Amino acid sequence: MLLIAAFTIPLKIMREPKEEYLEPSVLVYKTPEGPSVDNVSNVWEKVKDRNETKFVTSENNPSALIYIHPYSVGAFDPKTAEIIIILSSSSEGSVKTAIFRLDFQTNQLKKAYTSNFSKIEKFTLENAAKLMEGKIAELAYGEKDIIKEEVEDLHPYFVYTYPAGDFGGTLIIEKRTGKLILYATTVWDGRGELLIPQDE
Repeated sequence: MLLIAAFTIPLKIMREPKEEYLEPSVLVYKTPEGPSVDNVSNVWEKVKDRNETKFVTSENNPSALIYIHPYSVGAFDPKTAEIIIILSSSSEGSVKTAIFRLDFQTNQLKKAYTSNFSKIEKFTLENAAKLMEGKIAELAYGEKDIIKEEVEDLHPYFVYTYPAGDFGGTLIIEKRTGKLILYATTVWDGRGELLIPQDE
């Protein structure tokens, strides 16, 4: 008679520790010529579970900045406007960022970008104004003198908007990196464009 012995071998299942994601503090910004963000919670729902968001919120002190960018303001065109969400967080020597562009009318995601920058020691309002002046001259429509008091300090971001007499724009710097992470223009007649970040 054939005897078959059955053995149960205990298996130790190794589970990776569950990564924790932190809720960011949320700042809301309004450009002088654009509408207010009146549905912050609905907007955040669109991106909170995305991998780009987790890339940032897995680190310390995540912060979000939300605003509506009007690419055309002679007659505000909701079809061209975008909801912009900027996320950043810091670790010991670096800062992670994510930028989301959502359709203004539907809240649907159009494009997402992520970056990882080195952290710098100190970046002042004066530094921010100079960097913004240089980028306006380099990428847009001639020279512009920026008074540092016109730059808003929305920690950890420096934000500056210049109105569209003909051409205007909004620039945002992540102050812990000294990097200009967003520059989008606004025009009176026509449609502005996103200059930073650039689409690949």
